[in-house]
Amino acid sequence: MCGILFSSMLNAQNNKITPEFAYIDEHLDLIVPDIRYAGNHNFVGKPVIGYEKPKAILTREAIKHLKQASIYFLAKGYVFKVFDAFRPQRAVDQFIDWSKISEDTLMKSEFYPGLDKKKLFALGYIATKSGHSRGSTIDLTLVDLKTGKELDMGG
Repeated sequence: MCGILFSSMLNAQNNKITPEFAYIDEHLDLIVPDIRYAGNHNFVGKPVIGYEKPKAILTREAIKHLKQASIYFLAKGYVFKVFDAFRPQRAVDQFIDWSKISEDTLMKSEFYPGLDKKKLFALGYIATKSGHSRGSTIDLTLVDLKTGKELDMGG
């Protein structure tokens, strides 16, 4: 149902991800995908390198903990909405290259209004070495099952 497919996580012999990683949607039943880097609705305004399909990948250990948390929140009436999980370094490199093109402000009004894109790294919005590249970091929010609305996570 959700996720991100990265060719760097694939075993070249059988086109499957390596054993220490897994697709989140194969382990969590209730999840809302919103993998924006696989499409155009993100801060760079186009698909990001390494996000060939909207499939989220994490380490199996991270998925185990995410599943425990999802059970807890489901009992309270919430499900996870996933925006990003494993991110290949080549995607981060694309973010760095994008930040250097000052005239590329296609998505500024929605994603970084009032900010100079060259300062997004210094301000901590984007990292040159992302924790996502380890496969144990996830960007998500909670969605209320009754209303379908996202919770304000303050970020």
